[in-house]
Amino acid sequence: MRASYDYARIHYANCRKRDRSTNMPTLLIYKGFKFFFYANEHEPKHIHVMKGGDFAKIELATLKVTDNYMKPKDIKKALTIVENHNTEFERRWDEYFDKR
Repeated sequence: MRASYDYARIHYANCRKRDRSTNMPTLLIYKGFKFFFYANEHEPKHIHVMKGGDFAKIELATLKVTDNYMKPKDIKKALTIVENHNTEFERRWDEYFDKR
């Protein structure tokens, strides 16, 4: 798992550099978490979440965590936040990708 974790950290670090442009629309910054998606995303609808140097990917329809490099307490908090903002996140996803 260490190799995949290192690869994922490098990937997300590179994505942070692109964050200064419009490549990563930010949905919410809350309690140290940043929720966003990429401008070139694909189905199923999902969001990425970062906190510090940790990150995860969560499907919006099912709240399934498909990638997780977060501490257990942080992923639990992230899932609660996604659940509470799910309607807004899906609306913003639809608005963004319907314009393209």
